[in-house]
Amino acid sequence: MKSDVNKGNRIVLFDLGGVLADLGEPAQAIGLDITEKRFWEIWLNSENVHAFEMGEMEASEFFPAIATEFGQADNEAFEESIRAWHLPLFPGAEAMIHSVPDECYVALLSNTNAMHWEQVTSETDIFSRFDHLFLSFETGLYKPTAESFEQVIAHFECKPGDVLFLDDSPRNVAGAGKLGFEACQTRGIDEARAIIGERLKGAGYAH
Repeated sequence: MKSDVNKGNRIVLFDLGGVLADLGEPAQAIGLDITEKRFWEIWLNSENVHAFEMGEMEASEFFPAIATEFGQADNEAFEESIRAWHLPLFPGAEAMIHSVPDECYVALLSNTNAMHWEQVTSETDIFSRFDHLFLSFETGLYKPTAESFEQVIAHFECKPGDVLFLDDSPRNVAGAGKLGFEACQTRGIDEARAIIGERLKGAGYAH
């Protein structure tokens, strides 16, 4: 990763799940008898998930707590099932990242946990192309708080408008937009590639 930061350069800031990596159908993958919509309602609003993904809760505490939230009595079996929920990169993700112009910095801003991060990075070295990784379990900052976006500005010493932010969550896009980021809701590689091509015209982006 680059250690130098040049003011004025464009930063392409990616979310991970839903943009670069496939979140799949976790309820089905874990073996829960609930809809995917219900799974996400519980997961995204869980204080235990937030604490785990902000590095404030150890795995040994998290798994029993989240098992209770999902009404599962067998903590060990539920932990094993959650660990089997994989987030593979979408086909074409690596090619898209490598096609971002060298004049642009590439960064990641993700609400994620150590378990998923270890899993994703064990299957690809694409993140060596990134100039910085803002991971919630390391920073303790969680989207869509203002602080989670301000850390990007502080690190790159840039203006908010220099950042092209791609995220699949409307509330994260809205939060970044309030601070002046060029924030776009995208899902998957095709949408991300189209947005980057449109917004980086003239910067040498290879479609």
